[in-house]
Order: sequence, then structure tokens, then C-alpha cells
Amino acid sequence: MGSAAFFESGSTLVERVVYTCPVATAPEKKYRQNQSVAWREIGGEAVLVDSRGGKLLVLNPTGSFLWKEIESPQTLSQLAGALAGAFEVNLETASADVGGFLKTLEERRLVECLP
Repeated sequence: MGSAAFFESGSTLVERVVYTCPVATAPEKKYRQNQSVAWREIGGEAVLVDSRGGKLLVLNPTGSFLWKEIESPQTLSQLAGALAGAFEVNLETASADVGGFLKTLEERRLVECLP
């Protein structure tokens, strides 16, 4: 389950914006949904609309699970634990996959990072 597996192919989101979260003073950054991103769950998949660029992104069920988890601030470790429990994957694999997923969301400015 690589990080690319969280996104449906054929997404209309083509613009890549590089953005790095500020360095957190806590041991781990906390991530939450960017409040400017509108979204709905349709058929078990989260459909995200970035109002700043009018881009659309469809997340598969695994990505949708993580997206819902970051409605409130969560660390990578918290997300990996939740993913491992919900999808019966080992913690090491879950951590790597969540890290890739969050990096992609950061690059697209779909998450906010909190200290």
C-alpha cells in the first residue's frame, strides 16, 4: 500500500505546490484538514475540493479514512496506529504509508500543521 495508493488515478488535481510545514517544537507535528478545503464522502471515498484553485481530488477508502482522522489534529504516530488497527497492516508499513500520504497533502496544501 504505497502512498500513491491513497489517491484515485485520473484525479483532476494536477498542480503541484511545494509547501513544508513549519518546524514543530513538540516531538511530532500535528496535522489537520486545511479549513479552506471543502469535502464530502461519496460511496466511501472522500472528494476534496480546493477552493483556492478549484482542484478536485478523490481519495480511495484508505485515504478517506485518514482524511476523516485529521478532522482533529493528529500526529503521524497516531494516524499510523489508527491505520494499522483499522486495516490490519503492521505499524512500520502504516507509518511509511501515512508519512507519504501526509507529504502529498502538505505539498498540495490540503493539511495544516500545528506545533
